[in-house]
Parts: sequence; structure tokens; C-alpha cells
Amino acid sequence: MTQKIVIENKLKQKDDAIFFDSNSFVDAMGTYYVHLYNTMFDYLQDDLSKVQYKAKDYDPHMIPGHYFKDTPYLILPYLSYMIEHNITDWNIGYYTVSLHYTD
Repeated sequence: MTQKIVIENKLKQKDDAIFFDSNSFVDAMGTYYVHLYNTMFDYLQDDLSKVQYKAKDYDPHMIPGHYFKDTPYLILPYLSYMIEHNITDWNIGYYTVSLHYTD
């Protein structure tokens, strides 16, 4: 099954698309997540000192994931959460990253 990841840069009004084959939803989500993670790095200009990792044991009311340091603002949930909730569109700053099935 062919799938497509679209990375939309709203600031530059430009889209990039990456096509790949995957027969598994979990594999497709893994590839999608790698692109989300790279987009997070680009958005933060490779400065991970701005990021804080929080899991459910940190606060049971928060989504497990990557947050702006010392804030309640979620940047990117963990992959397991995204798979569990079938999240295939996510915004990071002025980027929107989407997973589409093309077959």
C-alpha cells in the first residue's frame, strides 16, 4: 500500500510530499512520526533545551509527549499515543504534517 506524508510549511506556503510503501498501519505511523520528529527539530532550530518530556506519571491529565519546557504546551505526543488515537495530522508551529493513504 502506498502512503504519502505531506509536510506543509504555512510560513513559506510550500508543501513537500514523501511517498513510501507500507502494509502496516503501525509501520506507516512510525515513518510518519520520524518526519514529525524531524519537523520538531527544524521548528526548534535543533535546540532541544526548549523541550521537556512528560509521561503520564508526571501528570495523569496530560498527554504523554514532548512539551515546551516548564509549560503545559504540547509540541508532539509520543508515538504510542498517536497510534492509539489514530492521529494522522499534527501541527508544529507553522508546519502541518499529515499522513495520507493513496491506494
